[in-house]
Amino acid sequence: MRGLICPNKRGDVKWVLRNFRCDIAILQETKIEEVNLSTAISLWGHRSVDWVVLPSVGRSRGVVIIWMIKLWS
Repeated sequence: MRGLICPNKRGDVKWVLRNFRCDIAILQETKIEEVNLSTAISLWGHRSVDWVVLPSVGRSRGVVIIWMIKLWS
């Protein structure tokens, strides 16, 4: 990724997740320390999302695993 802080990169990630209809995504080298609900929704494009983060250390590393929450009726 080389940094999800940039809005253009977030838009690219959102485009890929939407067009490939991903159920889960693992993003490396995000270079972000924290992901909150608004960040997760901005990446996923939908509110039915959950995530886990391995935060960056300074300006390196950072992993985000994000997935769709399946709602069963």
